[in-house]
Amino acid sequence: MTAICLVVAGASVGPLALTLRAGSYASLSHVVELKVMAAEEFLSRGRMLAQQVTSRTVIRDKLVDFHEGRMTREALADFTRDKLQDSLGLSTELQGIARLDAQNQLVVAVGKAFTWPRGAVPAADSRGPTLSPPEMIDGVPHLVVGAPLFSRAGERIGSDLLLINAQRLLNILRDGQSLGDTGDIAILGRQQPPRVLIPFGQSPIQPGMSLPEDDPVSRAAATAVTGASPAVDSTGDPILVSAALPSAEWVMVMRTSAAQATASVDRLVLVVTLSALLLALFGVVGLMLVLRPLTGSMIVHTNDMRQQIEVLERTKAELQERTHQLAQSNTDLEQFAYVASHDLQTPLRNIVGYTQLLERRYKGQIDKDADDFITFIVDNSKQMSRLINDLLEYSRVTSQAKPLLPVSARAAVDMALRHLRTDIEKTGATIHVGELPRVIADQTRLVSLFQNLLGNAIKYRSADRPVKIDVTAAPISPTHWCFSVADNGIGIPPQYHDKIFEIFQRLDPTAKAEGTGIGLTLCRRIVTRFGGSIWVDSQPGEGSTFHFTLRDAGSISGDRPPSAE
Repeated sequence: MTAICLVVAGASVGPLALTLRAGSYASLSHVVELKVMAAEEFLSRGRMLAQQVTSRTVIRDKLVDFHEGRMTREALADFTRDKLQDSLGLSTELQGIARLDAQNQLVVAVGKAFTWPRGAVPAADSRGPTLSPPEMIDGVPHLVVGAPLFSRAGERIGSDLLLINAQRLLNILRDGQSLGDTGDIAILGRQQPPRVLIPFGQSPIQPGMSLPEDDPVSRAAATAVTGASPAVDSTGDPILVSAALPSAEWVMVMRTSAAQATASVDRLVLVVTLSALLLALFGVVGLMLVLRPLTGSMIVHTNDMRQQIEVLERTKAELQERTHQLAQSNTDLEQFAYVASHDLQTPLRNIVGYTQLLERRYKGQIDKDADDFITFIVDNSKQMSRLINDLLEYSRVTSQAKPLLPVSARAAVDMALRHLRTDIEKTGATIHVGELPRVIADQTRLVSLFQNLLGNAIKYRSADRPVKIDVTAAPISPTHWCFSVADNGIGIPPQYHDKIFEIFQRLDPTAKAEGTGIGLTLCRRIVTRFGGSIWVDSQPGEGSTFHFTLRDAGSISGDRPPSAE
């Protein structure tokens, strides 16, 4: 009987131990995946900061003036310094900015002084921000993000280099709660032999050192494949888990002692093994003595788990019900807005029609006050008609939503320009459109988005200079683009940068420019529907640049990186 118990125990414990160990390795892989996602979010934020700094059209125009001999380097530096100083307030992580001219010579630097590594300046063919490897400054890692600058004609006129404090990236790597006592993470370059960019926290290796190609960490880094799950090497001690960062030529490598990685599994296996031996030694009596308390404990734990599951199920059901009620409420509100706006059209058309008839037949036949009253009714009826049409358009974004498919952003801009041809010819506006990609969107709504932004740029133009508008796009990650619509109009005070996206909000309701205060709200609704975000960068008298993000057309299948048409 003892021999049978030992055989059964061995046959049960062996597969159980292997399964549990595999689960432990999978949990390590999951930890690395989460840290890669957090690191990618930090890097994406750095690229976004670079886009915001380089987007100010007025500074780029001055750089063009310098290259064409209309401004001295000293005057350019004085003008640029204050503007870049304001940009330092975009983020506490932004430590310094250096602006270079087309020959990569320093124009001006603000904030913390820094020397940029070789390769930090974007290559001549680069269209978007680039990341240089982390450098340790005063014991804290810093990144240099380089962003190319282009003129309205699309010519390369310089670069901005941003020094970003990467302490948050270091905190992501050093989070002890997910690493345990012996866990540690480093970031290495992809080249062979790999160069240490951010070293292990418990290692004498210094940043910048290259590891031997036969080093276990080097071999682990070489197995990391972009877009694949983390690779786990459990053949030695410590255990190594590696994963590539998709948007950079870097690899994240986690190491932890084999004892810690499988400590809980080993303890469980030991308990099960000892229990099996005790059962074999004490036979049926021992079995009864051991199982009785275990059975009672299991019953208690089972009841507790059942109660917790019931509570979770009730909570889940309540959340689903509230979500359904909220969705139904939103649907009802949108339907109400659509029906109300649609049903208001007929009586309003009658009001406008009969009032205009009064104006044609009786204008000048009663008195001046009557003429003013009729003109007031006609003007306000037309304004209400525009308001109702905008409300209908706003409600249709979701109530009549079409599937999101790969579409041409350039085709959408061209269609919007055709719709605005009269205003463009009337104002003599100059519009430059750069290379634009294919994105995931609804073609009709994308046209509406560009038409609203371009129409606003024309509408709120400056009286003392010709209208100039730039439409550009640059990749900010392997799957997303940042679009920019920049003008040289009257600009927007910083305190209104968020307010303008609220419905019915106009900075000056008495202004002569026609509008209902819905256009930018509609833009935000469209971009949100496409899964992106929209914001503005502007100063009074310097023009405005509206930025929004959209997914690249290749992000559906993931079969290609962002590329412009």
